[in-house]
Amino acid sequence: KFIKYQIIQLPADVHRLSNFAVKCLYKMGAKVAHLHDLGLHKDSYIIGLDLGHFHGNKANPGFSTLVMVFFNVRGEQIFVSKLDGLPLNEALQDEYIISALAKFKKHLEKSKRNQPVQLVFHRDGKLHSEDHTILKSSVDKIFNIDRVEIVEIIKSGHPYMYVHDGNKTINASSGQYWHVKEKDYALLITNDQVNAPGEALRPIVIKRKYGTLPFETIVSQVYWFCKLYTNNIYYPSRLPATTEVANNRAGTGLKEYKASYIKE
Repeated sequence: KFIKYQIIQLPADVHRLSNFAVKCLYKMGAKVAHLHDLGLHKDSYIIGLDLGHFHGNKANPGFSTLVMVFFNVRGEQIFVSKLDGLPLNEALQDEYIISALAKFKKHLEKSKRNQPVQLVFHRDGKLHSEDHTILKSSVDKIFNIDRVEIVEIIKSGHPYMYVHDGNKTINASSGQYWHVKEKDYALLITNDQVNAPGEALRPIVIKRKYGTLPFETIVSQVYWFCKLYTNNIYYPSRLPATTEVANNRAGTGLKEYKASYIKE
């Protein structure tokens, strides 16, 4: 059998070659890393959610793409639902959330996995005013459970973070966070890469919009999902795998990738 292949030339650098291998393994479904304890029941699932938009042009009126990426408590990506060509809308629509959750339920049944006792949503960006209500009612309709956590993961519009060390101002360490205790709001340092003097850290914003878990547990879950090394074996991602994968998948609604040397 003839196998199509493509030669990819990279510098003979162990770091780049290792990272390239990690990306290939991850995209083929390999388990590059596992999470040990997220403080959740073993039959809980964590969902990265993003709603991408193409705002249209003369040839295309525009559309939205809803992506939901499902992980188990070990950090394994087990299912992806991607709904393309939806009517252009910045807010979530219950019929599409219900459709994605119903597909996930069928996948669990087919793969003989347990149905969820709890769901944790990581929304890439901000929710609209009724979005959390739509998520809760959709979960109740498909799974008949009320243990739901809904969290915004915001990657821009944040202040910078520094720590006073004697007479010096230094960068905060990975894992440190600033918590507004009156609200379920935190700025979290997730990236180990910026340790050089003069470099500014870019924290992510975590806002819990619904749920009852201790907020410290929510922050810890987001942090450890940043350690899954989806793109780099040496340094973790700034963003959790949940929203990073969802964002990447939602951004390919109009894109078609073809190998440069392969002809159909």
